Amino acid sequence: MRKMNYIKLKYVMLLGIILLLENSVSYGQFKNKLQNNRYRLAQTYERTGEFTKAEEIYSELYKSNPLNINYFNSLNNIYLKQKKYLESVKLIKNRLIRNPNDISLYALLGTTYYVSGNADKAFETWDKALQILPNSAVSYRLIANAMIENREFDRAIEVLEKAKKSVENPIMFSYDLAQLYSVKTDYENATKEFCYIISKHPSELASIKRRIARYFINNQARNATLKVVNEFYGSTHQPEFLRLLKYLYTLKGDYETAYKLAVELDETTTKNGAEIFVFAQNALRENKTNIASTAFKYIIDNYPNSSFFPSAKIGYAGSLEQAINKEDKTENTDWKPFKKLFTKKAEKYATVIKAYQGIAKLFPGTNQYYEALYRMGMIYFRKLNKLNKADSLFRKIINNSPFSKYGIQSNIQLGEISIFKNDFEKAKKYLDNVLKNKRANSEERSMAKYKLAKIEFWQGNFGSASKKLDKIIDNLKDKNANDAIELKLLITTLKSDSLSLVKFAEGDLLIEKGKYSQAAEIYKQLSGNENIMFFKDYALLKREQSLIAIDYYPVVVSELTKAIENDKFNLYSDKFLFLLGNTYFYGLGENNKALKTFQKLLEKFPNSLYFDKARETINLITNNKSKIL
Repeated sequence: MRKMNYIKLKYVMLLGIILLLENSVSYGQFKNKLQNNRYRLAQTYERTGEFTKAEEIYSELYKSNPLNINYFNSLNNIYLKQKKYLESVKLIKNRLIRNPNDISLYALLGTTYYVSGNADKAFETWDKALQILPNSAVSYRLIANAMIENREFDRAIEVLEKAKKSVENPIMFSYDLAQLYSVKTDYENATKEFCYIISKHPSELASIKRRIARYFINNQARNATLKVVNEFYGSTHQPEFLRLLKYLYTLKGDYETAYKLAVELDETTTKNGAEIFVFAQNALRENKTNIASTAFKYIIDNYPNSSFFPSAKIGYAGSLEQAINKEDKTENTDWKPFKKLFTKKAEKYATVIKAYQGIAKLFPGTNQYYEALYRMGMIYFRKLNKLNKADSLFRKIINNSPFSKYGIQSNIQLGEISIFKNDFEKAKKYLDNVLKNKRANSEERSMAKYKLAKIEFWQGNFGSASKKLDKIIDNLKDKNANDAIELKLLITTLKSDSLSLVKFAEGDLLIEKGKYSQAAEIYKQLSGNENIMFFKDYALLKREQSLIAIDYYPVVVSELTKAIENDKFNLYSDKFLFLLGNTYFYGLGENNKALKTFQKLLEKFPNSLYFDKARETINLITNNKSKIL
């Protein structure tokens, strides 16, 4: 019996302990939640500038839980915001009593002294902190950061320089020093720190190139930077410094010097043309065709057995082609909505074609072979208007390498050639090949889908064209989505006027073929048709764009001016103004009239899609005027 009573008593006691613990946990959770709510309230007071109320709560919270670092920091910050420096000093010193080796507290204490106007006491405090743990990287970092926050850059540099001599891994401080030196515009010492890092850790070159580039754009930095890098290369002969120099001279725009460094780098490292090839590709991307061709030619002449030899041959021919393209484009035509398709300097491309023919004979069946055929095909098609010659080259590619990138692009070009020949069924076949090819990228697929929709439009199959356009419109990220929407709107609005739609399709096909004069006549008829509502203005827009392509600038000015002066509602008024301004500026060189036109656009259409472009052109015109004056 006694034993049973004992067991019951023990059970009751155990149950009581459990209940007590549960209540304790619940109370602890409640207390934490209450404190968190109070803390958020204090933060709200602080944000709204009610510092006294915020201080009262922070102080209360800190007293209740002095180990909470957030409460401590918040209380100290609110003291500083109210310039209660004595309270801040007292708070930090009390915490230092419990944590005498906490360097972060010395950093805070020094800051309080500094912002209170006692700089000597601040530096004394920071110096004392560094003596506590003289070999600690963290100590140097904390104190240097405190100095940087207070814009004492020179003293921070002294601390970091001392750190480099005192810790095992000094490299980490070189990054900080380089940053500080660049802030002080001491580009020479900044570059020295970066070069020191490269000398110890060459793998850091890519990161350092980006960092140096940030200040190298400053003309004052260039000479100092190049001087230091040259000195490091002279003393270490590490190839990384040659790579850095090559990169910097490229940034400077001195491709001649960069090329010489690329040759020197290649001779001291790979000796197979790799470094020169990389330089040549970069130069070609930047349209530096002369130096690019020189670099490619160097590989061809000096490394005939290199793996880069075939690509250098292609690169050399490509640089010749790009140089002729640049020469052929003697005037700025980027502003024109439509471009002339064929060149007037056909004879100059003979040298390029010969170079590609040589490559095709030298590397049959290789990637270079198909690239050479493709480039020749593009010249025959897009520059020389020799459609049959281009057709045979593109078909040779798709017959032998249908799944390569040149095979896919050749199908697109064969589709275009078939459109030029009005062979729409054959064009559909080639474009369908692109959609069936799993290796075709999204841009190639988009182009094929849009062209297939346009073919249906040109053939007068407006219902089928509309369905194909829907598939493009569904994906607004598609680069042809806006054009698809515009064409869909035209078809939907004029579906009851099939004769006008046929005329629009006829004009659009003529533009596709580069027959702008004929297209302009078609659109002239449509622009006079009052029955097609606002699409007569759309037709006028297409007419003016076609006339601009063939340099009929006076006619464009006359017709656009008349359209703009008409006060009737017009969806394209802002576009008319933009086109007229561009015609004055780029086409006729009449800057004053261009300026007035663009200013009118800004005034009348502040929400226009052309607002920013118009403002940019105004700046261009006014800047040119100031240079002349």
